Amino acid sequence: TLEAIIEDKVNDQAGWKAYRFDIPPKSSYEFTIMAERRAWFALRVINKWGQIEEGMTQNIIQRGYPYASYINDSDQTKTIYVIADTTEDNTFGEPYSLLIKNMLNK
Repeated sequence: TLEAIIEDKVNDQAGWKAYRFDIPPKSSYEFTIMAERRAWFALRVINKWGQIEEGMTQNIIQRGYPYASYINDSDQTKTIYVIADTTEDNTFGEPYSLLIKNMLNK
């Protein structure tokens, strides 16, 4: 189920932007980028220390479909950060949409 869409744009020549999400207990979310040049983006899910934890999935090999997901199997809300990164230089002003979907509730 589609939960939300965040409309944004690249604010510099190249770089990344972080989005914070509080994931409820026993739930799963997936994240993807929609853009005219979608292959120019990569997504990562990390914790507040910049590390990958159990339940965090992302495209390690970039194939033009930026995707990441998180499964929270715990009994408490977890805070994660989704990093939208550009893979090309000179992407200043490139618009994109971050789609957030609730995959399932246990």
